[in-house]
Amino acid sequence: GQVLGYVTTIPIRMWDGRRDWPAYWIKGLMVLPEYRNGPIGYALMKTAVARLPRSGGLAVASPARRLFGALGYADLGAIPNYVRPLDPGRMLGRLNFESLGIGGLPRWVPGAVKFGRATGLAALAGLVGGAAFRGLAAARRWRGRAVRRMSFDPKRNRHELDELWQRVRGRFSSGVVRDGAYLTSRYPAEAGSPYAWMAVRDGERLAGIAVLRRPRADGDPRLHGVRVATLVDVIYDLARPTAGLALLGAVESAARALEADAILTTCSAPELTSLLRRQCYLPISGNVHFLFRDVAGDDAALGSTLADWWLTRGDGHSDEVF
Repeated sequence: GQVLGYVTTIPIRMWDGRRDWPAYWIKGLMVLPEYRNGPIGYALMKTAVARLPRSGGLAVASPARRLFGALGYADLGAIPNYVRPLDPGRMLGRLNFESLGIGGLPRWVPGAVKFGRATGLAALAGLVGGAAFRGLAAARRWRGRAVRRMSFDPKRNRHELDELWQRVRGRFSSGVVRDGAYLTSRYPAEAGSPYAWMAVRDGERLAGIAVLRRPRADGDPRLHGVRVATLVDVIYDLARPTAGLALLGAVESAARALEADAILTTCSAPELTSLLRRQCYLPISGNVHFLFRDVAGDDAALGSTLADWWLTRGDGHSDEVF
């Protein structure tokens, strides 16, 4: 009669470029420590998967990924991370890049940072670098200056979210249906919510929205006091990159107002990663793998590669770090 473990599922709808389909995120597999490395976890997942026609999971640890693979999930790879330094001097003065486990950095970086701290050059480099990033990003979104940036109340304007999704969804290949029902429930905007909404408008029409997670008050101990805001979701018309650039400008302004030292985001779609690079977001290696399984037997045409999917930090509630 003792509960030895559990796994939860989150119902969603997935878009395949033509229509939407019922699906689930698998989240929160937990087994009592004394029963781990045995059959319990596999039995839990096997039971859950047998009831799910179409499901996805986000996993970091190799054992979890192996478990997904044994149950027929395709591992589409690690979703790239991007970081936008807002106060590079503070980051260089506090972060331990080795303890963070950031991959993809040249071997000389940790040593150079230590030397810079000892000589005071890190502070100077951070000051110059911060000004350069800010100026370059502003120059690159100059063409989007006609698109108005503003805060957004999702409760009062939920119908606009539905209209936006209906208007832009045809250019998305695969991903979660990001309509008003999903967005307002996933990112609540009431007092005390960790999420801040912002929008851009072309005239009176909503042209895009972005959701930013505020820096945590306690923070991650690995960050040594560096405040990180997280860009968790973005939607705009992919045919209008100027709207996306304007959104990223609004995100930067909001993050600075929240006294963040950096913005972290995770995304898979080439259209968005291209804009992030133009706004001086630096790529760092990802460790969150996207795994997907579809046995529904219908005519859904969901993506077979990571680049086919519009995945962000908020998918599967994976924005809980930092």
